[in-house]
Amino acid sequence: MKDKKRPPLEGPFTNKSVDKRYQHKAPKKHEESTAKALGGRRQSGSGSQYHAKGDVANVKGGRFEFHGECKMTSKKSLRLEARWLNKISGEAAHLLKYPFLAIRFEEEVIRQLVHEALMTASPDQHIVQADQDWVAIPQSVFSKMLSDLEEFSVV
Repeated sequence: MKDKKRPPLEGPFTNKSVDKRYQHKAPKKHEESTAKALGGRRQSGSGSQYHAKGDVANVKGGRFEFHGECKMTSKKSLRLEARWLNKISGEAAHLLKYPFLAIRFEEEVIRQLVHEALMTASPDQHIVQADQDWVAIPQSVFSKMLSDLEEFSVV
């Protein structure tokens, strides 16, 4: 008896044409939502143009101006690459701005992790759902921001 080939499974993560559309649209949506949340603007072409590098520009907070890159994943982990940080640091420095890296874990991944934690948690363990969106900045910038907060805080 000869094995028959099964038809490919259908769905957003199995159908290649659907998956390719998703891979293009999801990062763009991440860039747009990051720009909106941080009060900046999304770079057209996702920073591929020589005069408009990075994914998100014109993010301002107090005396700080930022220029950033967005990365996202549908997996439980994201490997942070030093070249990303070097790239966005150089691009931001060229513009006399501070760099940031916006990271997104897809909502379904966060829900799955919470579910797994609840299944193995002890009764006294506190389980929370982490935000899916995070922003990383250099420690030196974070220290400056904390100093600014201390200067303006009312005692």
